Amino acid sequence: MQRFSSWTIGLHWLSVGLVIGAYTSVNLKDAFSDYRISELLRLVHFNCGGLLWGVMMARFVIFITRSKAVAIVPPIARLQQVISKLMHYLMFACFLSLPILGALSLALQQQSWPFLGIMTPILGEDFKASVQLHQFHEQIATIGYFLVGLHALAAFYHHFVRKDNTLLRMLPGRREHHHTKP
Repeated sequence: MQRFSSWTIGLHWLSVGLVIGAYTSVNLKDAFSDYRISELLRLVHFNCGGLLWGVMMARFVIFITRSKAVAIVPPIARLQQVISKLMHYLMFACFLSLPILGALSLALQQQSWPFLGIMTPILGEDFKASVQLHQFHEQIATIGYFLVGLHALAAFYHHFVRKDNTLLRMLPGRREHHHTKP
């Protein structure tokens, strides 16, 4: 069976892990009364978001520059292809904008975090704009939950109901090799 490239599969699952890390850490940080643990989870959230931006940018470049995706067998209807592409663009928009909005919100409060050891405030202070950006960040993050859920449900639908290769194309595993006989 034909799969996506190892790079594409690796970046996909790395982005899944970073999304899980970002969402889990931000949702757990308020559950701890110990400031050090809460602050550590806050930093995990920020750093997962920053790394996610880089991974998603790489995935987006691959997505828009590859000439043709690995075919779904049996093929899906044209409308499903359009919906699939739209869903991917929405997920890219979501997960590329979230880290930017979060970083801008912090910068406008003159807050910084050590993103892998480097990041300082770069903008003038504007608390009102920071709060608005943070609210927008949270609204898009909520939309992200639904997009990820729909994406996963679609993969399971294709695998268990349609019984096509949609999910299998993105699972890690041995790639098919074609050998010619002498």
